[in-house]
Amino acid sequence: MYINSIENQGNNLARRIIQILGSYKIYIKIGNITPIRKGFSFEATALPGVWLDESKCEDALTLQLNCPFIQVRRNKNSFSIIVSQEESIDNRLIAVLKHPRFAEVTTGITIPWVVGFDYVNPPIIVDVAKLPTLMIGGASQYGKTFALRSLLVSVMWCCHPDKTQVLVIDGGAASLSHFRNVCAFVDDAVKGLQVITMLNNLIEERRRLSIENPDEFSKLKNIVIILDEYPALVTNCGNRPLLKETTQTLLQRGRHVKMFTVIAAQNPTKELLGDLDLGSVDARMAFHCPKEVNSRTILDVGGAEKLHEKGLALVKLPEHGGVIQKIKGSLVEPEEIPKILDEIRSKHEFSDYSFVVDEPLLLQGCTESSVDVVFSTAIVVDEKEVANKLFAEVLMWALGRKTASGNAIDKAFSVGERGGAKLISKLHDFKIVGEQVTKNPRGVIPNKIEDLTPEAIAFLEKHGHTVDDINGAFESRGGN
Repeated sequence: MYINSIENQGNNLARRIIQILGSYKIYIKIGNITPIRKGFSFEATALPGVWLDESKCEDALTLQLNCPFIQVRRNKNSFSIIVSQEESIDNRLIAVLKHPRFAEVTTGITIPWVVGFDYVNPPIIVDVAKLPTLMIGGASQYGKTFALRSLLVSVMWCCHPDKTQVLVIDGGAASLSHFRNVCAFVDDAVKGLQVITMLNNLIEERRRLSIENPDEFSKLKNIVIILDEYPALVTNCGNRPLLKETTQTLLQRGRHVKMFTVIAAQNPTKELLGDLDLGSVDARMAFHCPKEVNSRTILDVGGAEKLHEKGLALVKLPEHGGVIQKIKGSLVEPEEIPKILDEIRSKHEFSDYSFVVDEPLLLQGCTESSVDVVFSTAIVVDEKEVANKLFAEVLMWALGRKTASGNAIDKAFSVGERGGAKLISKLHDFKIVGEQVTKNPRGVIPNKIEDLTPEAIAFLEKHGHTVDDINGAFESRGGN
């Protein structure tokens, strides 16, 4: 009797859904009906000639049905329409991690992450190594930081530090500071850029090893890299073009050498991300966004601006066919973290800093107290060298112009007003521009390579610019 009652409820609701969508000229047929917690999942297909827009369907059903949770998602050859009376899901991460079957379920997964919970198949567990790049974003207080915490806790709970290492570069929110003493942690934008530059070098080292000695390469540890508050890194790193270039390399090439990158941002736009190309970011996770443009930046589609419940997210995961799913993100409260980290230390029998990257590489920017403990020496890219490389680019840019100013340098290199002022002053020291007499741009003094000082030529050659390059800069000089 009870089974018949459930079946009748599902059939009646299916007819109601067909009727509602039909009134909007969205014609569908419903096949399999699966009971879920306090609701149903319907497998639907659009009738020939009908385009089924998930967002439009959700809006229509939300207006007509008195249900707190409605989701329409595209599958390979059909759609799932999920309707539930259950307002919320118990999304505590630690309950999943401690479940008796969790170890069995995650067998064969290299780097498990409990992303969140679905009304049909909870919980959703993915392999970070198969993402292998991820963008997380949304408005403040809606779940981005909780997603990062759940990622870090999942990785550290499931992966032994002998196999996986973690690096966090925090643009300034300090929301992940609980993990400062268990992984490599950078909380300064300029030093963060240094570290990303060094990671680019590490990619090359690992790539060569993969070719020359595949057996040794297979023994290398996985590295999970989190770039939190990326727009703040863009603003404060001091060299936006270099940050864009090196981050792009991490996203595009790191995946091939066991390096997996996560970028997180609050209300991101293309401009705030420094024009970073997200085409190589395979997985996306968007919490509530204030505007559609933020949702499109994260997901490539709108929809996240319509999420209003904290913790609710739209995700696009390669392991799930890249379709947009609505989920409840897994939850780790800040006050839980110290206790969880103590359990992780006991579980893996390690002390502080065990998840820190211990490649033959000195990451100068990491927490000073951890550097001596965990890092050995080798390649060092210091702040002065990064600044010199930028100045060499500015110098070449100036040689191709008739005038230069701090504002023009900031516009060309995104170094900020103060950075532009410092670089124009340095151009004066190198006898590239004259004194500041009026508010107008300064004139560029040299007209040919013979007008440059030997020191200027030597500096440019040291930083990769040949005599032919210098002559080319003069020849390209326009009417600026």
